Amino acid sequence: MSGMGFTKPTAPPATIGEMRREERKKTTDPEQLKIEEWLAGKENNIRGLLATLPDVLWEGATWNPRSIGELLDDRTLKKAYQAACRLVHPDRSQHAPYKNLANDIFVHISAAYKEWEETQKM
Repeated sequence: MSGMGFTKPTAPPATIGEMRREERKKTTDPEQLKIEEWLAGKENNIRGLLATLPDVLWEGATWNPRSIGELLDDRTLKKAYQAACRLVHPDRSQHAPYKNLANDIFVHISAAYKEWEETQKM
């Protein structure tokens, strides 16, 4: 029936969290919202960030997704981190339309990897 001019009514937000999210969508940069949603609950978890990296990457980004299970191996984790850094490094995306998004991703995965490295030294 949507072809006849009828549209499905959108349901109002069910929770306070959804209401806040809807309000933030109106005032916040979409890229920043994307980063915040990607980081939620895994700010310093390098494995979680790398496993969900496709959720935040721009269209056309070439990334080989890895599962958490694959990232449990330290060597695989290091290789995935290095590949992610090559993809989002600020020097490689200086003039790209997604440079701010790439820079934010780089900052967060670098900080999470550094924290992971520090825990490995203990």
